[in-house]
Amino acid sequence: MTDGRVDCLTETIESAREHLVGEVTAKVIHDDTGDEAHRDYLRGAFPDFEVIGQPTRQGFGGAIQSAWGNIKARPERFVFHLEDDFTFNEPIDTPAMAHVLDRNPDIVQMFADVGHPEVKDDETAWCAAAVGSALVATSLPIPAVKTNLLARSYCVHGAACDPKPGAIAVWPRGNSAWQGHVNVVEDVRIHKGKTQVRCIGGNQNNAITLTDWTDVSKALAFRWPIKEEVKPPPMKPVIKTAVKSKSAWAQFMAFVTLIISYVTDWISVAWHWVSDIIASSPEIVGATGATVASAKEALSWVEVPWSKVGMGVVAASILVVLVRHVQDKRRVPWD
Repeated sequence: MTDGRVDCLTETIESAREHLVGEVTAKVIHDDTGDEAHRDYLRGAFPDFEVIGQPTRQGFGGAIQSAWGNIKARPERFVFHLEDDFTFNEPIDTPAMAHVLDRNPDIVQMFADVGHPEVKDDETAWCAAAVGSALVATSLPIPAVKTNLLARSYCVHGAACDPKPGAIAVWPRGNSAWQGHVNVVEDVRIHKGKTQVRCIGGNQNNAITLTDWTDVSKALAFRWPIKEEVKPPPMKPVIKTAVKSKSAWAQFMAFVTLIISYVTDWISVAWHWVSDIIASSPEIVGATGATVASAKEALSWVEVPWSKVGMGVVAASILVVLVRHVQDKRRVPWD
């Protein structure tokens, strides 16, 4: 596949000639420039290639469709598709690739699904790969990669269960202590007083087939696949500190301290109020400036029962404390 980048196309063809191992029966360049003159140039530059294309430029998707439409009419069974920016880093064994495709590509894919892309044919027993591939397709866990091609690895996979549709069935193979066969229960029946199962599985007569009805007593195990749960991280323990109740004396002192704080606030407010009165009265502070002594005389001139005022301030403070206590719904722990 190319669209006019001659330098890239030349590099791709040289890399393919160097690295592709095996016989190539036909070589085709599909040019998407829509320029017949350019195609004539390609025919001269690469005389061992057939050059084809549409009268007008198709774009990448249209060019792919056109190229493969042309290939379908050819007798070759396999196609090695290249584009004009492909190069290779190592030899490519095309006969081996054709062998895999010719044998059974679905089986090779099953091995890849369970973590064994190194298996390139169907000569390896593949019953466990078939079951594992089905589990992977349904987002269910499979045994570890190092053991999941062994049928008996399913003897401990998931949870033990009674024979039922969907259960994984594991069977012995002859007298072997480690070989076996694994498939999936398709149906269950009672026949002549015995429980029997019919299973679907791979590598049964070298295909995926249904088995005959078989007594469950011959099975090594029936297992049910279980999804792995993601466990949340462990919670850190919360250490609660016991709060000891205050003694009655401590509770009383806390209440007295609260009252004193409110009384102090009120005395401060009262003092600033009296100071403001003195500072603003011309009779008390004259134009000539009053001294501290004259201020005291002024206070004595203002006949105010200061002892009663002090008692009033204290009483008002206590009242404010109680009112605020009710309004704020403050709780003093008496018990």
